[in-house]
Amino acid sequence: MQLYISKPIADEVSGVLAKKFRWTQQELDEFLPPLWGRCTRITPAVTVNCCADPDDNRVLACAQAAEADFLVTGDDDLLRLKRFGPTRILLPRAFVELHKR
Repeated sequence: MQLYISKPIADEVSGVLAKKFRWTQQELDEFLPPLWGRCTRITPAVTVNCCADPDDNRVLACAQAAEADFLVTGDDDLLRLKRFGPTRILLPRAFVELHKR
């Protein structure tokens, strides 16, 4: 299984962990580099504009560029789509259930 990330998504994750979850810079520096090291960095060549939230569009653009089979998220707006092209959009729990069989 391959994980994909783009710079805008990595920046958003870092910002959310710092602001919403109050992670310190030390916590970010310890946790994120090993996570990013497991990911393939994607630079989408196409802009996606199907969602009102630009962050959601960046996630979809990354999934499209990666030709991802799955997009695993808790974001309600993305989950409502259910699919973006060939990419299935699932909650983490549904993804785990699908793959533990």
